[in-house]
Amino acid sequence: MVYGKYLNEDDGSVDGSDDGSDDGSDDGSDDESEGEEENKIYFLPNSGVSQSSTLTWDGVVMPASNAVDNNTETQSHTECTTNNWFRYNLNRTSKVESVLIINGKTNYNYFRLNNAKVSAVEADGTKHFCGRISVRSTQSIKGQTYTIYCNNAVADYVEVFLDKNCLELKEIKVYGKYLNKDDGSDDGSHDGSDDESEEEERDVE
Repeated sequence: MVYGKYLNEDDGSVDGSDDGSDDGSDDGSDDESEGEEENKIYFLPNSGVSQSSTLTWDGVVMPASNAVDNNTETQSHTECTTNNWFRYNLNRTSKVESVLIINGKTNYNYFRLNNAKVSAVEADGTKHFCGRISVRSTQSIKGQTYTIYCNNAVADYVEVFLDKNCLELKEIKVYGKYLNKDDGSDDGSHDGSDDESEEEERDVE
């Protein structure tokens, strides 16, 4: 055994103290904070939005950009044809947790969003079905909000698809986090093989 005292380096004196502040102990607080950071969900900004067509009504043009302008007094609006879609391009490949959509601007056409399908889509076109909006007659209020969960599906853009009706959105926001491409771990991806079979079970009201 060796006995002695610690040297106080400031003045050369011996203080004999040892507060254990640098004893290598770890209370796990850093691990906990890292875990909280990993689980955080963020707003994912777009690198551009587009839609299948654009309606002009009484001289007012309703482009896709109206759905991401943070102004609920405007809205995007396609022509009232078939196979209508809205695309929200992500800045980079991401794990999409959820999509928030605010329904049409006026009370009389709130029902048009019924059966709209939301998907997280990869760059190669592979679609991961997130959910389908189901509008009930009791929801005839201005600006009904829906949240559709995508369960961290890996995607490069989010698509809202609606057949046989006008597609109009007051606002759309996408939440999740950027994919860590360095190690590929916990990429949140799934093969989408059961996407279509889950449609009935994952309707959003």
